[in-house]
Amino acid sequence: MQQFVVNYISIKLHCLTLILLGIFLFSTNAAGSDISVSAKISSEKFTTQQPAQLKVLVEGTQRAEVEPPEVDGLIFHERGKSSQFRLINGALSSSITFSYLLQGLTPGSYVIPGFTVSIKDETLKTNTINCEVLDPQANQPQGTSTNPDVSSPEQSNQKELAFIEFEIDRTEAFVGETIPTKVTAFFDRRARVNLNSLPQLSGSGVLADPFSNTPEQREVVIDGAPYISATWHTFLTPIKEGSHSLSIALDATMLVPSRRRSMGTNMLEDDIFSNIFAQYENRPVRIISPPIPLSSHPLPEKGKPDGFSGAIGTFSLESSAEPRKITQGDPITLSMSIRGSGNFTSVNPPTLLSEDGLKVYSPQITFTPENNPHTGTKRFDQALVVTDPSITQIPKVVFSYFDPKKRAYQTIMSEPIPIEQELVQAPPPAPM
Repeated sequence: MQQFVVNYISIKLHCLTLILLGIFLFSTNAAGSDISVSAKISSEKFTTQQPAQLKVLVEGTQRAEVEPPEVDGLIFHERGKSSQFRLINGALSSSITFSYLLQGLTPGSYVIPGFTVSIKDETLKTNTINCEVLDPQANQPQGTSTNPDVSSPEQSNQKELAFIEFEIDRTEAFVGETIPTKVTAFFDRRARVNLNSLPQLSGSGVLADPFSNTPEQREVVIDGAPYISATWHTFLTPIKEGSHSLSIALDATMLVPSRRRSMGTNMLEDDIFSNIFAQYENRPVRIISPPIPLSSHPLPEKGKPDGFSGAIGTFSLESSAEPRKITQGDPITLSMSIRGSGNFTSVNPPTLLSEDGLKVYSPQITFTPENNPHTGTKRFDQALVVTDPSITQIPKVVFSYFDPKKRAYQTIMSEPIPIEQELVQAPPPAPM
């Protein structure tokens, strides 16, 4: 009786797997009327130095190609795509999200035409988007100060109201390579500070990941003076080869004493008790870091693998398959994981060394970050159906990337995965 129950459950699970696969196949081949496309921008106003995020959502399918429109003065930088599956009340829905960074080259108002979405033989258009690209210099607060004692941290012989430090992990990189970056702003502890902006990158040919709205804050002492520091960790990505000069600017308003002082006296050198009786004023300040040079080089053409998709970094590959013992025609889930650090938006699914005797479907993609968006694991769960009864293993999967430390392309492979197929016996002929 116990053996019967186990077999019964196995049969039920097998049927459920086939039903879910059937729903999946139906959803990926749904009629055009079940498919919708849309585009959305993170902010309708952004500066030439701080790109906006733009996403194209395709609902009702897992197979689609997206073509951005051409707009003079704007550049669309592809940042990857992700797949989603949802099972609600027995109905399986699927969607794909294509992500872009939208860079404005020239200030002005723009109308972005619809993105072209191709699904098999059908072509759809997303909604149009209105946006405005601003000049960061023209939009800084009125009365912003650019005096050397505010914007330059190099005068170490006097106490400063505020200054900013800009650090990048290296000053030489390849186009498309991600560079860890640290920005720290320091404000005199005895002044009240309101930030009017997030850090703004100045320099062409390089993009910065979005800065967090919640920087790390701490109290520090520099040359005996107390400061409050705000630190942002982000990444830079060169998008053009050449030499770049980069700096960071930050706008803030500081509440400082405004009472009359003797000539040459720093207003923050007064003791705290005299400041109790002082009048205060809001002073807008703009702090700017010294420029940092960055040289970016194109990826070499020599040795570029055929399957290279633009992944740059250091990665490892793992693969597994379940179930390994199947009845002919059963689906198998091939799980492939790329782990490491680099530009994960350009990490595409590894490819099978051979697809002979296999029916391969689009993978479900998930990314699990570790500490930052450029370190973690990207997993691809791909449905396979074996169509050749003589196949006894799933072939190797292959992934290629460029290692900037070794300055060379790398190709990694997984081992073949053995499987067992139980052939379906033909039913006996009906009695005469």
